[in-house]
Amino acid sequence: MSEATEDAGSWLNFQCNVGSSWDASSHKCGAAWIVRDHHGIPLLQSRRAFSSVFSPFEADLFSIMWSLEALRDLHTTKVIREVSFAEAWKAFISPEKFPNVSYVLSRLRIIANDFEHFQLLLSPPGINSAALSIALSVTKDRRYQSYLARGVPSWLSSYLRSEASGGSSAS
Repeated sequence: MSEATEDAGSWLNFQCNVGSSWDASSHKCGAAWIVRDHHGIPLLQSRRAFSSVFSPFEADLFSIMWSLEALRDLHTTKVIREVSFAEAWKAFISPEKFPNVSYVLSRLRIIANDFEHFQLLLSPPGINSAALSIALSVTKDRRYQSYLARGVPSWLSSYLRSEASGGSSAS
């Protein structure tokens, strides 16, 4: 869990790590998110695939938007979102500098207004490594089936347990 998340204090209920992967040859994107409690324990996670995605930047924006829509639909209104997509984060913070994606950015802002508390943090890639691993399962392993599940996928459980307890990453 990042230091910024720990410093969020009393309003924080959950943290959501968002991951994204993109395959240039197929124009497919993998998106994933993991919601954790204030101790870093994974509670929910989800994955989905997008088609006709033409850049990593677009994949990152779609992943953020999908995670917002999903958490809104789950009535999870107090969540810090952590992403490692610097360009997408910059676009969200300064949309006037990204007129080519203004529609997506305006949609993101509309969805963000549905949350009781909204915060999008730019975090080091290691913070989102588990979400990235799930997103990569779409583009690398061709797992196109979307899902929403409690806990963690079995293939990441030891890694996430170690991460939650403050240990180093397992292979």
